[in-house]
Amino acid sequence: MPQSLGIIVLNYNTFEETKKCIESIRRYTMIDYHIYIVDNSSPDGSGAQLGKHYENDKDVSVLCSKSNEGYSAGNNIGIKRAEIDGCRNIAIVNSDVELLNDAFSILVSSLDKDDSILMIGPSIIDNLGNEAQIPRKKLAFKTFVLDRHPFCDILRRGKSEDRYYSFSESGVTKFDGSVSGCCFLVKARDFKNIGYFDEKVFLYSEEDILAYKMSVISKKAAVNADAKVWHKANISTNKEGNAFVQFHRWTSVLYMLKNYAHISKRRQILIVLWNIVTWDALSIMSKSHRKMRKEFREKNWNILLRE
Repeated sequence: MPQSLGIIVLNYNTFEETKKCIESIRRYTMIDYHIYIVDNSSPDGSGAQLGKHYENDKDVSVLCSKSNEGYSAGNNIGIKRAEIDGCRNIAIVNSDVELLNDAFSILVSSLDKDDSILMIGPSIIDNLGNEAQIPRKKLAFKTFVLDRHPFCDILRRGKSEDRYYSFSESGVTKFDGSVSGCCFLVKARDFKNIGYFDEKVFLYSEEDILAYKMSVISKKAAVNADAKVWHKANISTNKEGNAFVQFHRWTSVLYMLKNYAHISKRRQILIVLWNIVTWDALSIMSKSHRKMRKEFREKNWNILLRE
């Protein structure tokens, strides 16, 4: 039977966190839903553990990817399965997120009422109890430079009106851009129309790519601050180490600026050289950066010349 909401939870070595996420969904969500756990070929065996744990549960399906092709590809597996099952709306939820109220019912209601909204996120509470939702504008070259070290320390600190929106403490705020990727809902038909997540991005910059894709079909992003979730933040990526995070963050934003913001070739080359020089400097002190040095260089040049 079709569900009003398909909930995609991507698992990568986060068995306990994924279970807590599922528990919070079950505790609070009052509308019809089905949960699709996608295991991204976790080397710790947590995919098999989750399959066994939920094998008799009708509200959960565990899908196991044969290889880890990244955040975008993993989520697309769950999204396409939810579409086949007839889900009208899709929730993308990190395994380190827990609901604090019936957030999904609130967000689905907002999506159903306004056809101009494609993507909507909740208020996000961090580990210190602070608001962590970041409604953002499309990333352009200027804002990329100002957000990058050392300029982020020299020229400005914190959120900037050039990059981020403010939003109301209650109700819905609409804007051109995207919301934080740890937890958001989309309309299934519209997400299919924009080609799902771009699977050439392994990790990071997904939200910025979605902002550009949505603008092509004149769709809005929104925040409904009445919906509340807690984000424990980066549990899976923290296990991989700082070099892993920087590798994908820096190469993904280069790919995004080239293929979606359509920056000039000169600016693309500038970013590649900036990336490589910075990585070489970090390699002096960091063994993990040294190990990935060749791969990082090749990835940057491959994006510039091919992707």
